Amino acid sequence: MALEGRVWKFEFAVNDRVTIDMPEVIAFVGVGTQRPGHICIWAVVRPETQRREVTFHVRGTGHPVPLDFVPLGLVFDGTYVWHVFRQ
Repeated sequence: MALEGRVWKFEFAVNDRVTIDMPEVIAFVGVGTQRPGHICIWAVVRPETQRREVTFHVRGTGHPVPLDFVPLGLVFDGTYVWHVFRQ
């Protein structure tokens, strides 16, 4: 039998830095928004694994970004465009 994961959504208010307890992430599926001022990250996870803290950063267009941040995508939130990165 093949190993399986589950797609989970993690939602948070727009902030420069957010840390989320997540089970093992197999892949990030996408980023988006379902309500103003909040960002959602969808990921394929293995729910049975131990959770660990994962840090995400949100930057506006033109703002500085450390070169070691891994881009996950961007979110259109009204007149704002947020760029989401994993540390």
